[in-house]
Amino acid sequence: MKKYDVILITPDAYVDHPAFAHALLKHNLIKAGYSVAVIDRPKWQEKEYFKFGTPNLFWAVSGGNVDSVVLNYTASGKKRKTDAYQENGNAYFPGMPKGEKSRIRPDRCINVYVNGIKSKDKTTPIVIGGIEASLRRFAHYDFLSKKVRASVLVQSGADMLIYGMGEKTIIQTAKSLKDGQDIKSLNINGTCRLLSKDENFIGIELPSFDEVRENKTAFVEMTEIIYKNQNPYIAKPLMQVHSGRRLVQFPPAMPLTTKEIDDIYNHNFDFGKNKTNIPALRMIQNSITSHRGCFGGCSFCALTVHQGKNIVSRSETSILDEIKKKAAMPKFNRVISDIGGPSAEMYKYVCENKTCERISCLYPDVCKNISSRDNGLAKLYKKALGLKNKNGKKFLKHVFVGSGLRYDLLSLYPEVFEFVVCNNVSGYLKVAPEHSAAQVLKLMNKPDIKVFEKFLNKFKTLSKKAGKKQFVIPYLIIGHPGETREHIYNLKDFLKKHNLKAEQVQIFTPTPMTLSTGMYYTGIVPFTREKVETCKDIKELEYRKKTVL
Repeated sequence: MKKYDVILITPDAYVDHPAFAHALLKHNLIKAGYSVAVIDRPKWQEKEYFKFGTPNLFWAVSGGNVDSVVLNYTASGKKRKTDAYQENGNAYFPGMPKGEKSRIRPDRCINVYVNGIKSKDKTTPIVIGGIEASLRRFAHYDFLSKKVRASVLVQSGADMLIYGMGEKTIIQTAKSLKDGQDIKSLNINGTCRLLSKDENFIGIELPSFDEVRENKTAFVEMTEIIYKNQNPYIAKPLMQVHSGRRLVQFPPAMPLTTKEIDDIYNHNFDFGKNKTNIPALRMIQNSITSHRGCFGGCSFCALTVHQGKNIVSRSETSILDEIKKKAAMPKFNRVISDIGGPSAEMYKYVCENKTCERISCLYPDVCKNISSRDNGLAKLYKKALGLKNKNGKKFLKHVFVGSGLRYDLLSLYPEVFEFVVCNNVSGYLKVAPEHSAAQVLKLMNKPDIKVFEKFLNKFKTLSKKAGKKQFVIPYLIIGHPGETREHIYNLKDFLKKHNLKAEQVQIFTPTPMTLSTGMYYTGIVPFTREKVETCKDIKELEYRKKTVL
């Protein structure tokens, strides 16, 4: 049996598409000279992790593209019956009676997978990563158990945790282990591990796990320190004691250069051409990632603590080459559903201040240090639409914005605004005002609703100018800390006034590590220390959602 350097485990069905982390990691490790096997959807009940033997270097365990608890449960705590990352959306292993023990993605799957590996292999290092590990790297509030839980690194018993976007970090880890270094002594940015008893620590000590579990003010203090230490240019190591064990987080990995991110996406993916029965793929199969990172700093969003604030953009050449590869695929419909990222128009934005600690670059006002490089998004879309084959025929009929836009940022760049509205809207444009109440928007780190109203008026004017009948689909969050029932009635009136249909409405889910989750659990607003109340009654929240819909 061939022995692989790295064995990667994921609960998601394997899709060879750059929007799926397991594909990116596999291709980049192989390019760096390491052999890789991927075990997708292992039968964890049977501990099916050893069909490729044990790896030469380490096990790489991921929780998949979505945190398992967030994916397996609704905001009201009901078990979901489907899983968009499985074939036909089936959350259960075929041929097994439906139940907890037959789910393809177990709750807290990282813990389950690591425990299964350690039951048979007690010597090979185990590295955990992905969104589940990234957001649970410190003590965190868990909405399913309604309590503060310890770091997933401590709970699982793994040797190292990679947080953030880990392609470069996992290769550094592989090189260090291949060179004979001990995983328990590695100091790699973008990772967490446990310190040995004789190791000195220089950095910032967080309130301990016991403190944040027993004292809500300590939990808020922990949250504030974590958020102040996200800038990779100035961040310091952080340490949190868990029952005498010292967990250290090394500073975030430095942002990728344009060449580095181009290299990450420059592989011969098949773009999931034989996996059309996976719902999550159908949504993004003909979309393209143009950049990573988000400087919006919304309180409820975990992007900042995972992808980071720094925008890392691919070159136009890299993106256009990917379009040509898609165009060569059979049955390609000549439509790109999206070129974007967390927010499409942040493509090629740069920040001139490397020492900033601001949580949001857009709230309470747009920071003067961020700027767009020559209207990057509009230029990119123009070039994409102008691509031609050898016979002079255009590759594409349409390029749409599917990932949504920051309306407060787009309004500052009228040329981009006009081009996108006139050329890249499929009929419906997704934007996220999230709410209409001033008190709630302030807690969300979102601009006043008047900014959204100005955007709506401009959108209608430009759509009319283009001779198109186009609509805005607002994303809304119900039940965010600070919201009252009166706010809901006002939100309903706002939607009616502007003839908006609320199709994208979700009840607030307190995902680990966000500022809003800190408010939800503690009743205290980080940084201001104001008191805030949150509705946690499921029936009331369902009523509020129904009222808006």
